Amino acid sequence: MKSLKFVFTKIMFVILISTSPGISGDILKYMSEAEQIQSILRKIDFERFAELPATVKVSFMINGKNELIVVNTNNKNLDGMIKSAMNYKQIAVTDLEYGKIYTIPVKIEK
Repeated sequence: MKSLKFVFTKIMFVILISTSPGISGDILKYMSEAEQIQSILRKIDFERFAELPATVKVSFMINGKNELIVVNTNNKNLDGMIKSAMNYKQIAVTDLEYGKIYTIPVKIEK
């Protein structure tokens, strides 16, 4: 349970910190899962579809091909957009278990 809290805290911290928008595939090998998820989420234009700021809980898992699979979100307006942006995106996995469902809070700000 401690490691799960650590992963969630790490993901939230990284999501709140801005990073460079241009990231090459080679750099992804050295990024944490949280940084990779943040990179994917930064590409979404949330302002067109949601009242900001907002917090969305995203439940996802990692399949055997190191791909993100979004199970669900708690925001019906953003659910489809988040799923289309994140589903089947490959990430380098080091700390997460395959097939286990993780839920992360994603804080979306202007």
